[in-house]
Amino acid sequence: MISTACPPGFFGLDCINRCDSYCSGNESCDPVLGICTEGCKRGLSGLICGLDRLNCQSYGDTIPIVVGVAVSVVIILGGSIIHVILWRRKTGTTLQVPSGGPIETSQQYTELAIINNPSNYDEIHS
Repeated sequence: MISTACPPGFFGLDCINRCDSYCSGNESCDPVLGICTEGCKRGLSGLICGLDRLNCQSYGDTIPIVVGVAVSVVIILGGSIIHVILWRRKTGTTLQVPSGGPIETSQQYTELAIINNPSNYDEIHS
């Protein structure tokens, strides 16, 4: 396949794309790739200036939704925390956190000793 360069002011497959549609300044671009030598026209961006910034704002439409959800979550969490604090004050209950000190328990220890009592098995067997 033999490829020839497009005439000045055109680029792309079969030279169907015009540089003056995308490029600013002298409206010249690379005849093969379409990269503008003096930058893109206002409102266009990308390597070959073919991506309209105004059409790229689809993510901009989701920003109010994300902010709204985030604010709602903060309000709900804040309200829940305030509710729990007020409820505990009203009922007088507090959260008991164990201290790092020793815990007293009532344990009984038996001294080890040798027991000379015969086992029940010895009594039955004899």
